[in-house]
Formats: sequence, C-alpha cells, structure tokens
Amino acid sequence: MTTPRQGSLRSAARFSSLGRGATIVIRYVVLLHVVQILDPVAVGIFEAALIVGGVLDILVDLGLGQAVIQRKELSRGFVSTMFWLQFGVSAALWAALTFLSYPIATVLGSRDAAPLLQIIAWGFPLLALGAIQSRLLMRDLRFGGVALGEFASSLGYGVVVFGFLKENPKPEMLAWAIVVSYGARTVVWWIAQREWRPSFIFRMKYVREVSSFSLNLLGSSVGTYLLQRLDHLLILTFAGEAALGIYGLAKRLILRPARMLAPLVAGVLMPALARIQGDFQGMRRLYARGLGGTVIAVFPGLVGIALVVPWLMALNSKPEWAEVRWVVVALLPYALLYTVLSSVGSIFVSLKKTDLMLRVNLGTSAACLAVQAVLVLVFRDRGGAEIGTILAAGSSVTMLLLAPWALRTALNLIGMSLGDALRPLVSTMLATLGMAGAVLGAHALLGPGLGPKLALAADVIIGAASYGALVWWLQPPALADLAAFVGMKIKPR
Repeated sequence: MTTPRQGSLRSAARFSSLGRGATIVIRYVVLLHVVQILDPVAVGIFEAALIVGGVLDILVDLGLGQAVIQRKELSRGFVSTMFWLQFGVSAALWAALTFLSYPIATVLGSRDAAPLLQIIAWGFPLLALGAIQSRLLMRDLRFGGVALGEFASSLGYGVVVFGFLKENPKPEMLAWAIVVSYGARTVVWWIAQREWRPSFIFRMKYVREVSSFSLNLLGSSVGTYLLQRLDHLLILTFAGEAALGIYGLAKRLILRPARMLAPLVAGVLMPALARIQGDFQGMRRLYARGLGGTVIAVFPGLVGIALVVPWLMALNSKPEWAEVRWVVVALLPYALLYTVLSSVGSIFVSLKKTDLMLRVNLGTSAACLAVQAVLVLVFRDRGGAEIGTILAAGSSVTMLLLAPWALRTALNLIGMSLGDALRPLVSTMLATLGMAGAVLGAHALLGPGLGPKLALAADVIIGAASYGALVWWLQPPALADLAAFVGMKIKPR
C-alpha cells in the first residue's frame, strides 16, 4: 500500500485548479453572451431539455468510472469490459431519447424541448467514449490532462455559441454546443491517455464484481441529481418556461464555481484516500487539508458572485433578466453547503461505503424534495422569479438542517469529529464575511453613480484585495496553499 507523494497531489491540484479556473471564466463569458441574445423563455426550453439530458449523463457512467479509480489492481480485460458496457448503454440511451423525445417532452410540459433532446442524444456516445480515459487519468493523478479536456469542452461550447447563436438565435443551438463540447473533451482525453486503448474483451465476471459498488454509486448520483434538478421540473410545471429560464440562469451563476471547483479537490482526494485505506490518521489529515483548500477557493467566489450579480444583470440589454439576482441571493447558503458536502463523497467511495453514501444522498434528496413540493403547493399562485426565489430559500434552509447529519455520517468512518473538520474553516469564513463587508461598505461610500461597468470592476478589485489581506492575517498557511495551487510561491509570515 503506497502513500501518494505530496508533490504529486499539489501538482495535480495546481493543474486542475488552473484548468477549472479557465473553464469557469469561459463559461461565464458564454453565459452572459447567451442572455444577451436569448430571452428567458428560450433559455427555459433549454433548461427543460437538460432535466432529462442530465439524468442520462449519469446513466451513461453507471458508476463504473469510480470503480476504475477505486480498484487496486487493473487488468486490460477489466477496463475494456467497463468501456464497452458504458458504450453499449450510451447507444441504448441515444436510441431511446431519439425515438421518445416528443412523449418525454410532453410529460415534462415543454414540447418545444423535443428537438433539443434529439440533438443532445448524439452526445451520449461521445460522452461514453471518453469516460474511461478520464478515469484512468484521475487514477494516475494526471489531473492536468483531465483539466485540459474540461477546458477543451468549454472552448468548444463557446465556439458554437459565439459563432452561430447570433445568426440562429434558437435554443437548439445550445444543444448542438453541448454535443460539440462532449466531442472536444473526448478527443483531448484520448490524446492525453495514450497508454490504454480498448480491446475487444467483455467479461461478465468483471460486471458482477463491480455491480454492487457501481449500482449503489449510481443510485447515489441519481439521488443527488434529483436534489439539484427536480426543482426545475416543479418550476416548469407550475410557473412555465420563462420562470425556469430565470431560475436556471441563477443556479448556473451561483453554483458553477461550487460544482466545478469543489469536485476538483474531491477528485484529487478520492484516489489519494483510496491509496491509504486503513491509515485513518493519514486520511483525516488529507481530508482536512482538502476541505480547507476547497472552501478557501470557493467561498469568496460564491459570495462575490452574489454581490456583483446586480451589475452583471445591469449590463444586459434584456430587462427580463433583472429578477435573477433575488434567486441568486436565496441560493447562496445552499451553494456554500454544497461546497462542503461535496467533499464527503471521497470518503465514502475510498472506503467502498457506497451503500451508505446512497442512503445519505437519498435521504437528503427526499427531504429537500418534500420541502420544495410543499412550498410549490402553498405558493403556486406566485409567478415569474418569485416562486424560484421561494424554492431556493427552502432548499437552503433544508440543507442547513441536514448538513451536520450528512457530514457526521461520513466523518465517523475515519474517526473524525465534526468540530475537527470544520475548525480550520473558521478563518476562511471570517475572511469571506470581511470581504463582503468591504464590498458593501464601498457601495455605500461610492454611491450608485459609477455605472454598472465601473461598479463591477470596483467590486472585484476591492473584494480580491480585502479577502487576500484578511486570509494573510488570519490564516497565512492557507494563503500559501492557495497560491501554490495556481503556480505561485508565497512564504507564510
């Protein structure tokens, strides 16, 4: 049993953080371009199609990718079997979605989403072709290649949006952008992972060996996805496509950093923890550092987005998007908790406790869905972004109540208390609050006369400077770690 070298983990995190950071910037630029061209109804149709597309994305993986990472010894036959199984499932899903797109769209309540579903279906085989390659890169801690694939995916998406959306302002173009992004990512991953290529080998014994592990992980992933997406279905059903467009944009704005950067550290942690199974002291040390690295990078970004979103929307020529800011603010606590909770999956998977992970995620999902369903029934007469804001606030409160239970369940597996896990995060949270106070204070002093562009620039500069200074004062080693992730060297005072 080997312990991952600290240098390898730091290098992996650095490459991943740089790639994910660039990817987030591209995605935000593309997103702001989309809302300049499309109205909330068009974006809502696209979001409706993604409700189905996202479930099928998870089904393509089947939980087999994590089995490749977690398994101690790999054979060519095992990896090839996982590859062909995923590809076969993707072909079946392509056929099902292509021929059942209109009935599915009708059930969703948005028949206009049917053509988008047919387009998105072409992405599933492309997704399956690159899935095992990416997991092999992760297993070897070659996160530079993984990040490069994600960057190529965002770049491909952006090329389609900037190149064709203005001349053809329809949501179908966003669906084609997804397909192109899948293809670009897969090509890069095949180039980055040259040591393995699929052989014509398929053994049912390998399928049986991972069935329990993978099905539990698949169920957990589906449960988590439902937690993140069933609110979209509720809003589509009771408030319509325009409200879904506003709500979907808000979730992308506030959750994108959490969904891209938090799994970055979790992705590095999982193979690292798997290599030192049984060394609980080492696992606790690795987990605490990984969680600290996650929040120090993500927390200020999430709070900063909530602070600047009014200026981002003021730059938009379509006034229909102005209400997005209230949904973003209501979703902020949920996004912060998601950042913390996303790390515990690495503990469950590394210890092969996917059955327990399934129960935790399904329990959390069921509670959130129950709260959202009650809120929709009570406030179903509210329209537009108002019902989205109510559901967002309900999700945040529910997650606040459930987060301690979910965290304790995972931490108990490695003998770590909740206090020990969260204590290193206190200084980061204080620095984030100080940053928010500095930005809001600047608003009060400078007044509204700056205009949205100057106000946005001032917020970013003041926020970055104040947060960096506070972290340097409160937790110097954390700032040094953060700088190391992006390739800089800072000597802690």
